[in-house]
Amino acid sequence: MNAVILVGGLGTRLGNLTKETPKPLLPIRGKPFLLSLLEHLFIKGFSDVVLATGYKHDVVEEFIKNLSKKHDIPNIIFSKEDKALGTGGAIMQAINYINSDFAFIFNGDTFIDINYDQFLEFHMKKKSNISICANFIKEGTRYGSLKFDQSFRLLKMDNEAVKNSHINAGNYLINIPFIKKLKKLLPSNAFSFEDVILKNMSKSIHISCFTSSKFFMDIGVPEDYKIAQEILFNE
Repeated sequence: MNAVILVGGLGTRLGNLTKETPKPLLPIRGKPFLLSLLEHLFIKGFSDVVLATGYKHDVVEEFIKNLSKKHDIPNIIFSKEDKALGTGGAIMQAINYINSDFAFIFNGDTFIDINYDQFLEFHMKKKSNISICANFIKEGTRYGSLKFDQSFRLLKMDNEAVKNSHINAGNYLINIPFIKKLKKLLPSNAFSFEDVILKNMSKSIHISCFTSSKFFMDIGVPEDYKIAQEILFNE
């Protein structure tokens, strides 16, 4: 399996924590988050990962290149942004490095422990252009909600926080040939994958929601980063 991990964000919500260290390399109990994520994906069967780098790309690349061989991680390819591209632009650039008809897309500051084989099976069965991991959480105070029909087709992505709802877990599965064909309809400069495609194109393209209720963690804000030190990757 192939994946793109978006690791180019500024991490401004974490303040001084990301002044010198890119957000994906922030330690969770002394171990960089990105390393734990890569090890997890290797166990889950991912062979190749494209890291879409941007902010402090040199730090991320140097870290990966200096990893000891004792770490079992997927083969890494870098897709460097020369200027900020947003999540959409970063994905469009990164998929040029993938030799497959589909790829998983992950945010470099979130973790969810799902069955990716089932996610892929769902995606293929639904014949989706894009599938979103829609995770059910009880406390949705920091996340918007997803609305989908009985066939799990996305109807609406709402910014309003709703308790006891399915949220966008930041994990996607995309059909690369379709996304490349879609390029002519997309902005030529930086754009948000979530806003431009998921929110605004759900009526015109087939976007499905793969539902789960698994453990989910986002380290993107100080409060949750602190909580992550206690519960994330705590096998």
